[in-house]
Amino acid sequence: MITRRVYQPAGKNRPVTTARADCPDVGSSVSEGVRWYPRVRVERYSPAQTAWAMGRLGPVLHGDRLRQLFHEPEDGIVLDEGNSMVNGGLTNIINLLTGTAPSGNHSRVLSLGLGGGAAGSAVVGVGSDGTTAFAAAQAHLANASGEGAGNSWYQSMDVGYPTLTTPATINGQSTFQAGDANFLWAEWCWAAGAGVPTAGAVLANVYATAGSVVMMNRKIPASPLGSKQSGAAWVFNTSVTFS
Repeated sequence: MITRRVYQPAGKNRPVTTARADCPDVGSSVSEGVRWYPRVRVERYSPAQTAWAMGRLGPVLHGDRLRQLFHEPEDGIVLDEGNSMVNGGLTNIINLLTGTAPSGNHSRVLSLGLGGGAAGSAVVGVGSDGTTAFAAAQAHLANASGEGAGNSWYQSMDVGYPTLTTPATINGQSTFQAGDANFLWAEWCWAAGAGVPTAGAVLANVYATAGSVVMMNRKIPASPLGSKQSGAAWVFNTSVTFS
């Protein structure tokens, strides 16, 4: 048991037990460190709403415009929160904090406002595999079933995203179009890379600069976010707060 002395307002020093990662037998714990904590909101616009919007806005929809057109999505809104960062994302953050020059899939930034397919745009991925347990070494979604058009899809963030709300929140948004990601959404991630991203089913092929992509996290919601059907447009909003 590890003890330390702390000052108590009553004027007495009392021993306080503190858990340490290198002392597994310690019974109580103190949580310390920086936390990346996302809150997810998926707006599920029906095929009828999507078709009507495409008739007015064109074939490529933007979540902000859909929100202006409709009072609410006909197929509802689903919420989730919490996160599991993978090794690639943790290494990426450490390299950015220490100023390490970009190399391979290291030091890839979530460039503010560069959504819509611009070079370096951040990406949101969704997948159908909600049963494969999280593992820190994972580098893409749909690990058990394998990446593919029916199992995974990676979509560039919308034009104008991500944004920053000071002091510590990054806001992301990706609109999944009528023909994309039409499967059960049971996992999700953020990813970054170099070069122009092209939406697709295999993360390693999304960015124009080969070998540059890094998956930041992999989250399996407690309940799936829903099954997207062909013809529907879904908007994936994420607010990630550091604390």
